[in-house]
This record gives sequence, C-alpha cells and structure tokens, in this order.
Amino acid sequence: MPKRNGHRRALQALVSRPWAIMRDYYETMFAIAAEDPGLLAAIAKETGETLENVQHTTVRDGVATIEITGPLFKHADLLSAISGATTYERLARDANRLMEDPSVGAVVAEFDTPGGDVNGLLETADLLAEFAAADTKPFIAHVGGLGASAGYVLASAFQEIVATDLSILGSLGVVKSIVDFRKRDAMEGIEEIEIISSQSPLKRPDAKTKTGHEQHQREVNSIAAVVIARVARYRGVSEETVLADYGQGDVFIGQQAVDAGMAERVRTLEELHAELVEQISSRNSISVPGSAAATTKDSSIMSDTTKDTTAAQTPEQRAAAFEATDAEAANVLIAKGRTAGETAGEQKGREVGATTERKRLLAIEQLTEPGYEALITACKEDPLCTPEAAALKMKQQERAAKTDHLQSLEQDETQNKFPNPSAGESESATEEEQLAARILNAGRPPQPASAPSVNSADKETNAL
Repeated sequence: MPKRNGHRRALQALVSRPWAIMRDYYETMFAIAAEDPGLLAAIAKETGETLENVQHTTVRDGVATIEITGPLFKHADLLSAISGATTYERLARDANRLMEDPSVGAVVAEFDTPGGDVNGLLETADLLAEFAAADTKPFIAHVGGLGASAGYVLASAFQEIVATDLSILGSLGVVKSIVDFRKRDAMEGIEEIEIISSQSPLKRPDAKTKTGHEQHQREVNSIAAVVIARVARYRGVSEETVLADYGQGDVFIGQQAVDAGMAERVRTLEELHAELVEQISSRNSISVPGSAAATTKDSSIMSDTTKDTTAAQTPEQRAAAFEATDAEAANVLIAKGRTAGETAGEQKGREVGATTERKRLLAIEQLTEPGYEALITACKEDPLCTPEAAALKMKQQERAAKTDHLQSLEQDETQNKFPNPSAGESESATEEEQLAARILNAGRPPQPASAPSVNSADKETNAL
C-alpha cells in the first residue's frame, strides 16, 4: 500500500497544476513520476548528483552563454534534477550576475526546452525583460533546438530571438491533465471518501461532468490569456497578432518563425558569437598606431619590409623608409578600424532601431481604449507616429466627437421646435395649421386684457 500511495502522490503532484509544455515531454515526466519513487533516489545516488540541478554558464571572449535546457521548474527538486531541467530560480540568479559583471560584454541564452511549469514563469520573464530594456549590453535569446511553450515565453523577453535553420519555436498555450484513480482504486478495494465544506461546492470539480470540465477549461483559458498578453507586450505587438500569427499552439521551423514574426533572424550559435565578439571589440578597443597596443600582426608590415634593407641603407634612407612604413601601417590600421567601426555601427544601429521600435509599439499599445482601435492601429503602422503623437490624436478625436455630438443635439432641438402661433393667423395658413395653433393656444393661460380708462362718472355708476 505505501508503494501505491507513493505513486499516487507523485502523479498528483505532477497533474495538480497547469503546464506550458509540449505533450511528449509532459508524458515523459508523467512516466517518471509513475515509477517507483525509490527509483529516482536510487538513480540520483548512483550518478552522485545532488538534487539541485547545475545550470551551466560559460564565458568566452567576453560573451556569456546561459544554457536553458530541459523542462522548466520554479525550484530545483528530485524530478528536475533527474530530468535535466532548468529552474527559474537559477536562471534569474545567473542572468542577474552576468548583467552586473563588467567583464561580460554580451549575454546569450541558448534555448533547448519544451517548456514547463507556469508557476514562476512570468516573474522570471519580467526580470529578463527588465534586463533587455536596460540595454546596457546585448541580451539575446538563441534557440538552438526547442523554444516551445514556456520556453518561448522566456525567449520573447530578450532583446531579440535568433533561430537556426532547424529550430522549433511556438507551441504557445496551457495544458492541464486530470488523472482519475477511481476505477483502479475500486479494483483494489480502495474507496476514498472526501468531505467538502458546504460553502465551497466548486472546490473539487469533476472533469468528467459538463460543469466540472467547463470549470477546468475556464482555468486554463484564463492562464493562457495572461501568458499571451505578456508575450505580446515583450514582442511589442498586439494580442490579436499573437493569437492570429504565432501558430495557435502549433510550431514553426527556423525561417518560418522569422516570417511569422516570432524571431528576428537565422544564425548559428557560433555566427552569433562571432558577431558579438566583434561588437565588443569595436566598442571597447581603439588601436592607436605606434602605441604598444598596435604591436599586433599588422606590426609585421614594418619588420618584414625593413628587415632585409636596413643594413644597406644610410641613416637618412632608413629614417625615410621607417617613416613610409609607419604611414603604410597607420593607413592599414585606420582602414581596418573604419571597416570594423562601420560594421559595428550598422549592427548596433539595427539593434537600437529594433529595440526603439519595440518600445514605441508597446507604448502606443498601452494607450488603447475602446473606440480608438483604428487610430491605434494606424499609429503603430506609421513609423513616424510617437506615443505622444498617438495620445494627441486620441485627444483630438475625442474633441471632434464631442463637437459633432453637440451640433447634432442643437440640430435636433431646432427641428423639434413647434411654431409659436400669433393672435392673428395668416390668411394663407391652412386649416390644419390654424387648428394646431388653436390647440396650442388653448393650453396656454389667458393673457389679461389692458384695462380701459375710466372717468369719474363711470366710477360713480359702478359704485351704484
């Protein structure tokens, strides 16, 4: 009985919460959890590994690479250690350390993950998005294998997503599985009696009933809506774009992901590494001809040129030769520096442009209000429209709408006014108009007639 209960606890721990992970990997974890719990401990003992998974981070040529592999969990535990998982906790800690390290000129996160637990996902992604927005150094997601589900959510928080020809990106969505033990327990003579507080009739929804299934469906739908909104914010696009163009749970391969707007470009990890090393070199190193820093391969121009001729030259000739060689070496270094600078400048310009455009789209998207959707869409499509300009246009549209409304009310009031009939009706008035005037006058209080002048004789008569 204890062994069977151990199986059940392991399975319940796995299926009791929603996941953002590909089905094959979820089933693999399910299979591990269904084994004898003692098997996991035995494997860990044989391999000599601790329960906390080691997150591999390397630094080469000033470029740090964080490996994000396997299923994603919030904290390290036995299951995460055996499955070769990555924890959000370790990822956040490593990323923070590398962003603060002045010896690291760029950070690349190498993704090969099917996704994982939604618990802790958005908190970690928000932190990565903050690092990306700070723009203190290149902070790039490279999907070398899988960047799926929760893995893609994390990747979307970086400054850009770089894929390879065979990268798999997408599978956005949330899944929750329900395991029903009742038939198995009945065969083994086990009956579970559960008492639920009467104030909480929805605490244990039965997924096999229509009402219970709908309740579980609402849960995963609500979580997915939050995840999709966050991806849209990170990528600087609308939620509608994510829903329509990001696969609806399907995946894209390499260039397909770029075409769908889910990634920026296709490069191998080594190609990306070389680009970043060149950027770091161009940004941090300025060679001055004649200085100690210039004693590189290019200094061989002087030594090789003068080595065989200096012995046969006069001091004046040697001085002239060295002067000419110095000029030639300087020209070579200047030309190389100019080329490297232009290349780095173009690359940096593209990066800054992409980051700026993403921030512009995000700022305009946050202005969205009911009734202004068309205006917001037009502003996002216009690269010259700033968030401030969009807000001004919304204000102008609001004022125009109020003016139109007031004019419409005034026009309605004018049209609905009845004519004020006079005591003497026009001879040309129709019988209907005269009748209407009499009806209106009938509803008004009679006007007092002016009193006629009265002489003294009249007064006496009246007194009588």
